[in-house]
Amino acid sequence: MKTGVIFFLKMTMLLTVAVSVPAASHMDVYAAEEVHIVDTEEQIYSYGEMVYDILSLTAKYDEILSFERLTKTSQGRYVYLLKFGNPDADRKILITASIHAREYMTSQLVMSMLEEYLSEYDAVQRNGKSYKDSMGNLCFYILPMINPDGVAISQYGLSGVSGNKEKEWLSNKENEGYSLTQIKANAGGTDLNRNFPTGFGTDKNKAKEPSLLNYPGKAPLSEPESQAVAEVIDEIHFEACINYHTQGEVLYYGMIGNTKANEKKNDELMRIVYKHTRYYPILPKDMPNGSLSDYFQRIQNEPSITVEIGRLENPVPIDQFKAIYKKNFPVWEELAIKYGTEAKK
Repeated sequence: MKTGVIFFLKMTMLLTVAVSVPAASHMDVYAAEEVHIVDTEEQIYSYGEMVYDILSLTAKYDEILSFERLTKTSQGRYVYLLKFGNPDADRKILITASIHAREYMTSQLVMSMLEEYLSEYDAVQRNGKSYKDSMGNLCFYILPMINPDGVAISQYGLSGVSGNKEKEWLSNKENEGYSLTQIKANAGGTDLNRNFPTGFGTDKNKAKEPSLLNYPGKAPLSEPESQAVAEVIDEIHFEACINYHTQGEVLYYGMIGNTKANEKKNDELMRIVYKHTRYYPILPKDMPNGSLSDYFQRIQNEPSITVEIGRLENPVPIDQFKAIYKKNFPVWEELAIKYGTEAKK
């Protein structure tokens, strides 16, 4: 249970929709050390709640967690990048979540996992080492909500968007019988996971105009969100990438046209994730279609995996969260052991 102080602060921030929030500077917002900051009991995990959690966690763990705002969306929200671990590490892993709007449980998952790793950072684990020991030469770069505008629409419908143009096309979709809870796109109707250059516009299921899903956009990287993510991938070398999506409990890994070396790396990454989740692994059957994962592999020549959490429906019901968390939490530790302690080749 949250104390009155934390509840008041959190609700105050949520009521402002957290469109613009000042940088954290050692804020004292903690009523008790044992209180969890990230809420994992409610179905809705909003952009505003995530921003509050980012500010709170970076204030509390400022030596091993920092953030930056990469870009502002058309609706005035920010795409955040978190850096967790050794800030001077020369090895890095990229974690992404909520590139698809209705899949916002992935933001809740990565933020909750992050909090536990932060709180246990110096504690000795079962392998006799702390996370600090395992991550001596590693830093996680985390994009916890790539598509905040779409998430707001999925959670709050038309009240989650401003602007006549955006309201008009979304209202038209509702009038056609579609539920806005099912939106994958951003506020402009572009599916950000089809907006990257590698294979852009080749998806056989693509929409020809702004839509709740599958519209790749007018051109590659036409959206501020995808532009910001591409800049990170272009400028920083990563050892691997994990993209959290929902649903299906499957693992999509690799890419048609990969190098032999990267095929082997993808197989190794898949086996690490499969070991803990037991999600069904699937190799690609089609050519790249403009996804973030395809772009990452083409630019980095490093492995990328799409982890589809949850069963049967989107948005994934909150009653599945505990089981999802239990399966996925150990993955980051194993990645830290693999990439954070072995010598860089």
